[in-house]
Amino acid sequence: MGPIGATGAAGLPAPALWDLQWGVGTNSAVLFAGNTYSMSSDVAFERSRTKVMRLVPRACGRVTLRAAIMGRVLGDAVDTFTVYRSPGPRPNDSSLAPTQFSCTLESFASTCEMQGDLALGEWDALEMVWETNGVAVSAGSPVSVSLACN
Repeated sequence: MGPIGATGAAGLPAPALWDLQWGVGTNSAVLFAGNTYSMSSDVAFERSRTKVMRLVPRACGRVTLRAAIMGRVLGDAVDTFTVYRSPGPRPNDSSLAPTQFSCTLESFASTCEMQGDLALGEWDALEMVWETNGVAVSAGSPVSVSLACN
């Protein structure tokens, strides 16, 4: 038997097992400083009034959180996006709690990303909570957030 040959080139990374999306569309109302929002697919609701949850479609142990705001208006704005979780199989509002998964856009930054381990079970409910200290978005400035299971 001869010597072992060189290792070949690495292939493309595998696609995400699942990817949950949240956003605020370009026609949404202006969101004001000091508020906390619960995000849906196209609107952000004041969290004190409405909470929007998404179900985890399949158990996962490693995730990537990404957020982007197209069109920052304040240089001192700070926007934080945090994943809240309520454990399944019977998730409920009273058990929603923040996870360690959070990313922050500061100053004129328009994107942020965080990767790591997060134990999620099938039927867990997730809420994307957005806290802002500035007028983060107005008409024409969409927001997009995704959480992908790697």
